[in-house]
Amino acid sequence: MALKRLKIYTEGLSSKDRKSVLKIVSKLLAEYPDFILAEVDEKGVKTLEDRGVRSEEQPESPMVRLKTVDIDTSAKAPASPPSLKLKDADVKSGGDNYWILQFIGPAKQQWSEEIKKAGGTIKGYIPENALLVNMSPEAKNQVAQFPFVNWVGLYEPVYKISPTLMGRKGRVAHKDIKNLSLKAEAIKPTPMGNINVQLHDAADLAMVAKEIERAGGNVISSGNDVIRASLGLEGIEKLAKIKEVKWIEPYVIPKLFNDRASQVIGVQQSYDKHGLDGEGQIIGVADTGLDAGVNDATMHDDFEGRVHSIHSWSIPGGLHTFMDNALWDDGASDLEVGHGTHVSGSVLGNGTKSGGAIRGMAHNARLVFQAVEQWADWKQTVTNQYGLTDGYYLLGIPDDLNDLFQQAYNDGVRIHTNSWGGVQDDAGNVIYSQYTAQSQDIDEFIWSHKDMIILFAAGNEGRDANANGV
Repeated sequence: MALKRLKIYTEGLSSKDRKSVLKIVSKLLAEYPDFILAEVDEKGVKTLEDRGVRSEEQPESPMVRLKTVDIDTSAKAPASPPSLKLKDADVKSGGDNYWILQFIGPAKQQWSEEIKKAGGTIKGYIPENALLVNMSPEAKNQVAQFPFVNWVGLYEPVYKISPTLMGRKGRVAHKDIKNLSLKAEAIKPTPMGNINVQLHDAADLAMVAKEIERAGGNVISSGNDVIRASLGLEGIEKLAKIKEVKWIEPYVIPKLFNDRASQVIGVQQSYDKHGLDGEGQIIGVADTGLDAGVNDATMHDDFEGRVHSIHSWSIPGGLHTFMDNALWDDGASDLEVGHGTHVSGSVLGNGTKSGGAIRGMAHNARLVFQAVEQWADWKQTVTNQYGLTDGYYLLGIPDDLNDLFQQAYNDGVRIHTNSWGGVQDDAGNVIYSQYTAQSQDIDEFIWSHKDMIILFAAGNEGRDANANGV
């Protein structure tokens, strides 16, 4: 008789009723506080329905959903393209490697501990019900036999590369993985870099940086476990085969958002009903600059006396050889379009300059400002080759955003807002809605600093068709 895999909800059932449910199942797979996973025959399914016990049929092997591909673990192992695949001999003789390990259900602490005892080092979670694990071939063979392990597969080089660099707009289906390849038109080396390289461990940064240079690339800058580099197609293929590399994506020059000053911010109700005006809060803003950049009596009237601190982030050293700058840090003044001052006003300007008529959302809060815009005086050879013109760029944004947020956090910030982001890279690849290395930085920081919220503007490209402000 055919068995169905069910998720049987036991929340609210008495201990006696839960035990009776366990007697109905043909094979118990795993127990959780509010449900059980089990295989049940047709008679058992009917009995559960008659007793009013809610259940849902589950796929035998849920998809493993990486950022590049979907892997159907119930099907034959996917074939990777030869140029983005590790050779079997290299895997067997190369010591530890990174493997995708899928459980039979949602991960349990006990299962994770068993993986560690077998010699595995857990590096992160992957949907659905999977982990990225560093382990030897021997440990891999051992854990593959555990009853709670559904599937184990190598973390292949092709899985590490953003679909954008392969001319795709999203994840690729299992059957199409073999057809993936890097596209030259999606890869455009520039002085500011064309890729971000994320590592499994920050300790390997120097080694991977040397490998990038050996492959003919330039390291522009780095931070913690991220390297920004300029590298061609063949070099990226080589880089993906280095086991210490976790992810490769396009580098996108950040652009300013929130420059539509006429947009209406409807927060009056919060003031009137709840008295929420920012009192007692320190808010962080990372942007171009703030007024004249000096926290003294010359500061803009809407901020004077409420600026906690101002920081300026300089141009990374990897760019210096491409520039004729007299200074690598031109300070925190808002010299070009006034974007940072405008954004800070939207956040917490108190309306002094306008007699209270125009003020920000949290007009009684204090400010920590981080200036990330710097003047770039490009060498003539760079202008001729890449078309870059002298001007202001957001060059101070660090490759690892944890560094930016930690500085603000140390200054007392618990709300951090950013009106900049990436739309597309220099090769024209649109990256809207993609989960990038910077997205992960943000998640990591708020996970480890649960008392802080980080906000980003949605961008300027939307259209308010009915002009209702939404």
